[in-house]
Amino acid sequence: MKMIGRETEYHRLCDQLKSEESTVALIHGRSGMGLTRLALEVMQHSDVRSVYDVGHMVDEPLLTSSFRHALAASFEDAPQDEHASLHQLFSWLFHKAESEHILLVLDNFHDACKACPGLLPTIQDLHTAFRTDSRLHILLVGQTAFLPQKAFSTADLLIQLQPLTRDDAYRFYPSLPEEDQELLYYHIGSVPFYLSMIDPKKSARENILHLLIEPQAPLAHYIPDYITRYNKQAANLNAVLLAIAHGCSTFKEILVFAHTSTSPTLVDLLKKLTSIGIVEKKVGPLIPGKRQEIAYRFADPLARFYYHYLFPFERERTLMIPSDFMETFILSETDHSEDPDAIDFPF
Repeated sequence: MKMIGRETEYHRLCDQLKSEESTVALIHGRSGMGLTRLALEVMQHSDVRSVYDVGHMVDEPLLTSSFRHALAASFEDAPQDEHASLHQLFSWLFHKAESEHILLVLDNFHDACKACPGLLPTIQDLHTAFRTDSRLHILLVGQTAFLPQKAFSTADLLIQLQPLTRDDAYRFYPSLPEEDQELLYYHIGSVPFYLSMIDPKKSARENILHLLIEPQAPLAHYIPDYITRYNKQAANLNAVLLAIAHGCSTFKEILVFAHTSTSPTLVDLLKKLTSIGIVEKKVGPLIPGKRQEIAYRFADPLARFYYHYLFPFERERTLMIPSDFMETFILSETDHSEDPDAIDFPF
């Protein structure tokens, strides 16, 4: 399937490959935003020789071995020494790029840095040493919340992928009636991974039933699985998200509704939820003599759907016929005329 959206980001990355100096770019965002897809799109449509490493390794020896095999897949004269260090392999590639443009894509860079703390310093040192002599273009790909801060300062080009615009989301199901497009956008949102699962030949009702309500619905538990993958305080996080689903937006409202033990605990929970793209925070205008307001809302419509309809009524969803559940709990409450982008902060 052709990549939808991200045209601006794609062209910015392609332009960087024309530089006669070594460059480092960083594509980052939350899971599901199409980080890897964008990197592969640049690789596949570039006439520059490319090296791709998945980066999803648990320790330095495995990461080094993976990188050595990635080099061997692209270069016949790549180092074969099994004892070569990561620094030696990168140094060889920087030297190789003195005579040609080379694109190196390091995927899952957040995992690679965790497995090998020396990886980023190695890239930084060699990039500095070879900047004017080598034409190696490094493309780092990783999840924002788990990347080391120095990765952001290392990059010459930062590209953060956000959910697609409404217009781009509609390009995934262009032939559906406008009312169906609005319903899908309202409940599923515009994260590319979610959109890729929508069947454009089915109605919005059929898609929502299949993806979110029926037994074994593929997106029904995606949000809680995603959250608990990175946070072990599932019960506390669920309480906070239920509070937001019930209309609580200020810190005080969430604190009271969620029965969170202390304010510092809630601060930490909200920080985690914003860092992984489930909740967004907005600071109100500064008014003399008044405390500056802070409010929270869902950043992901699918998260809003889960905590508004699925989590509180999981038993009913299990017992009821899927179409009856949808009619009773979802369609009867959804205002088709409401603009999902207009669900705003209270100030």
